[in-house]
Amino acid sequence: MSTKFYTLLTDIGAAKLASAAALGVPLKITHMAVGDGGGVLPTPDAKQTALVNEKRRAALNMLYIDPQ
Repeated sequence: MSTKFYTLLTDIGAAKLASAAALGVPLKITHMAVGDGGGVLPTPDAKQTALVNEKRRAALNMLYIDPQ
């Protein structure tokens, strides 16, 4: 079975998105970060406040919705 990677909106992120939607303002996602799990494959949890063993954080130069 192959490992599947995906983006998970945290509880804090969901609250910020809901607030922005309620106020009618765009939510600006400006950075992305990745971690290596510290040598194990962690189960993503929306309650997390940090990545497991963050390795890289960088500013986004483009962000768009995939039509598929």
